[in-house]
Amino acid sequence: MEFGNLKIGNLIIYKENVERLSGMITGYNEQESGVKKQTEGDINIGKEMSASTRIGPNRDNQEDAVLIMRRSENPKYKLLCVADGVGGNDNGEYASHTAVEEMKNWFNSLEIEDFQQEENVIFKLSRALNKIHFTIQGRAMKSKSEEAAATTLVCAIVCENNTYIVNIGDSRAYMLRKGKLKQITRDDSVANEYYERGYIKKKDDMRFVKGGNYVMNVLGGPQVSSVAPKITTCNNNEYDAILLFSDGVTDCLSDDQIFAVTKWTSKKKLAKKLVEKAISNTSKRAKREDDQLEFYEEIPGGKDNTTAAVLFNDDKKGKDKDAR
Repeated sequence: MEFGNLKIGNLIIYKENVERLSGMITGYNEQESGVKKQTEGDINIGKEMSASTRIGPNRDNQEDAVLIMRRSENPKYKLLCVADGVGGNDNGEYASHTAVEEMKNWFNSLEIEDFQQEENVIFKLSRALNKIHFTIQGRAMKSKSEEAAATTLVCAIVCENNTYIVNIGDSRAYMLRKGKLKQITRDDSVANEYYERGYIKKKDDMRFVKGGNYVMNVLGGPQVSSVAPKITTCNNNEYDAILLFSDGVTDCLSDDQIFAVTKWTSKKKLAKKLVEKAISNTSKRAKREDDQLEFYEEIPGGKDNTTAAVLFNDDKKGKDKDAR
C-alpha cells in the first residue's frame, strides 16, 4: 500500500489527492520489501493546524505517529491524532501507525450528516476503536516477540457544535482558552494514580516519579479484551486551541513551560517549537524531606520520541478579544 505521494527528506505528507487535506507522519510503513521508516518531520494545514514529531537524541527508533486532517466537503470538520506505540521488534511502530491510519480511514468514512448528528460520530467511533484494538492484538499474536504490540491514542474530532477529545493511555490533550492552559485528559498511568491518591503532592512531580510511566490502558496488548476510551466533550466556542502531546513532550516540559511557548510562538510554528523545546530542555527536581516515593533528580531533554499536534479554533463564533 502506498502511504504518501509527497516526500521531503524523512517526511511523508499523506494526500490521496489535493482535496483530501490531510497530513500524516508515522514511524512505520510496512511494504512487501520490508519495513520503511519515515521518522520525523513537520506538517501544516492552513494556519490553524500543525504537527511535529522527532525521534529524539536518546532513541534509536520512532514509535510515535501523528495525523492531522480535515474533510474536503466541509473543512471545519477536523481530526487530529497522536499515538505513542510500545513493544519490541517493530511492534510499537506498527501499533501507532495502525491507530492513526485506521482513524484516518474511519474519519473519511463518516457521512457529512454524521458531523451534524454528533451521536452518530460517537457510536461509530466506539466500533472503530475496538476494530483498531483487535487489529493490533492480531499483530501481537503473530509476532515472535515477547513484547506486545500496543499504543496510546489521543484524538480531537471537530464536529458541527462540539469537539470530542478521545484518550487512551497517557498521551495528553490540553485546552488553551482566554490566556490559560488546562489539561483536559486524565493519564491512564501509575504516576497519575499516585497523584490522585496523594502520594505525589504536586502535579509536576508526576513526570519525575520512578516507574510512573507504566500505562494501564492501551489499544492492543494481550491482557485487554476491549478498549475503554475516555471521551470529553468541548463546545466549539469554549476553546481557542487544542494541543495534543505524546509523553515525550509532557515528560520534558511542565505545564508552565508549555504555556510559555504558546505565548511567544506563532500558530504555524507552535507544534514544532514545542517539540524542539522538549528535546532541548533538561528538567531538574530537588529531593524533598516529605517525599513518599522515589523520584528522578533529572529528566534529560529528548528522553523519548517527541510529538505534538495543535489546532487553533479559527472557526470559533464570537471570538474573545484576547484570543490569539
